Amino acid sequence: MRRCFKNMEKSVEGLTISVSELSGTYTYNQYRQLIDQLLSKNNTTGTNQSAFYIDYTRQNVERMKRAEELLTIPSDVSQHITKPYQFLLISEAWCGDASYTVPVVAKLAKALPAVDFTIILRDEHLEIMDKFLTNGGRSIAKLIIIDPTTHQVLGDWGPRPEKAQEIVVEMKNRPDFNQKEMAAALFNWYEADKGESTLDEILVVLKSLE
Repeated sequence: MRRCFKNMEKSVEGLTISVSELSGTYTYNQYRQLIDQLLSKNNTTGTNQSAFYIDYTRQNVERMKRAEELLTIPSDVSQHITKPYQFLLISEAWCGDASYTVPVVAKLAKALPAVDFTIILRDEHLEIMDKFLTNGGRSIAKLIIIDPTTHQVLGDWGPRPEKAQEIVVEMKNRPDFNQKEMAAALFNWYEADKGESTLDEILVVLKSLE
């Protein structure tokens, strides 16, 4: 059975993804290096190369650095998650949510010896992204958990922790909705949460698969 959160719109029972056959894949370090290289040329990932997206990417680099420092993975996590998994994470450098959640997934994967972690860019892999829509949208970051032997999709998580999603839904329903105010509220929540909700929710999915 595929395990996911309530905001998943489309069932992908029986879907298989062979990560080794995908092009344009990155380790976490390669992903960070790619972003730095693009920013040195005043670019970002994806098809939107607007000044706004590029500036947001620069801010996201600092957010990723903080996220890397804020979270501590429990030392005994590998005793509870023992099966081998392929983590496939869909992201883009300009995504604010991803700047806080991708480092958490990377840290968790590093702490689990049987887990292989790969990042792909959303706009380069829409055929995969479109199988994991959130309320009809291509929201990221999206973690896909795959059996490394059969390549079957076992579960998924994303694009953000449930508490963060509640903030988004509540603020978008306000008659005076303001995108900048919502982003500020989200980032304040992520900073205070220190990655713990992201980690806890992903561990719930993994423990259900053990």
